Amino acid sequence: MRKRISAIIMTLFMLLVSCNSGGVAEDPQSKF
Repeated sequence: MRKRISAIIMTLFMLLVSCNSGGVAEDPQSKF
């Protein structure tokens, strides 16, 4: 169960990063 949750979190994180780098030209350090 724990592994599935971490996999979902990693997928969402990768989608967030790809959306930020693709569409929004913003400083990544302002996000984290």
